[in-house]
Amino acid sequence: MRPPFFIRLVDELIVNSVIRVACTIRALFFNLNCTVIDSLVLISKVSYYVIFYFQIAVEVPRMASRICLGVLSFSKNPHNVNFCRGSFVLFQRNSSQAVAHNDCSPGVKDLVELPKSESFQSNTDEEIQEKIFKAALPFVNTHGWSKSAITAGAEAVGYPGIVHGMFPRGGANLVEYFYSTCNRELALKMKLETEGAAAENKKKDPQVFVAEAIEARLRMIIPYLPKWPQALAIMALPPNAPHSIQNLMMLADDICYYSGDRSVDVTWYAKRLGVGSIYKVTELYFLQDTSPDYQNTWHFLNRRIEDAVQLHTVLMKSESASTLAKDVANVTFTTVRNMLGLNWNR
Repeated sequence: MRPPFFIRLVDELIVNSVIRVACTIRALFFNLNCTVIDSLVLISKVSYYVIFYFQIAVEVPRMASRICLGVLSFSKNPHNVNFCRGSFVLFQRNSSQAVAHNDCSPGVKDLVELPKSESFQSNTDEEIQEKIFKAALPFVNTHGWSKSAITAGAEAVGYPGIVHGMFPRGGANLVEYFYSTCNRELALKMKLETEGAAAENKKKDPQVFVAEAIEARLRMIIPYLPKWPQALAIMALPPNAPHSIQNLMMLADDICYYSGDRSVDVTWYAKRLGVGSIYKVTELYFLQDTSPDYQNTWHFLNRRIEDAVQLHTVLMKSESASTLAKDVANVTFTTVRNMLGLNWNR
């Protein structure tokens, strides 16, 4: 029995491409009389095929994951799927929005519109990823911060295990999701606390506020504390370090902002650098603390904050030291912030 047309087409494409690459390499190495321009042309051809197959190797897992998601959605409710130029549109009853994947022409979109009482909605890739990440966290203590945990989480919410192809950076994607989620939860907590204090005309001491905020953020790690050293090691890798620094700086910025800091001079950088440094050293101490309720960690945190306050006071009293510290902080933070794309205005 002959294989399907698609299989034969792909097989022919691969065979022909391999033959072309082989002939090009042979001509490059054995035709020594070719000109410089001919050599450059041959090299460009080889580079083209190498890049072409590299792109295929990168995109195939991602495409396979999305195809599986589409097939799974179709198998669950085949009457609610409409195919449009190679993409699919999921129909959902009793919803108020209509979203189509990829780019359907305006005429086709008009054809698939439902009455106002029967609109449709589709899950975006971000929503699917967040759902899988959330389901994967309970498996972290078993599988670590890895693709295995993501696969287990995907299967727990009804997606095939191959969906991990949507996460090319594997465990780093899961760590970043957890880190950013904890940052958002802490920011919301601090916002509600400051709004409540403002309504009651009460203001907490900034030093106490910072200590409580860092403690609250570190306590979010406790459920995954046995595996947290692995998370730190993953985020310390060169490809992940920029994301790790960005998350840390955003955390420090939120803590300083809600503690009452509204500075617009160079102290803006110094305060956030200090809070970020205190958080990281306390986090490392936190990993090896065996005291009841981690009391030694919170004492360590308070001592580091007191040291930072004393250092700030000493620097502010010395004009030359103050100027030098401001200049160094300004240059350092401006460079790091621009490199990480954090040059925003709050």
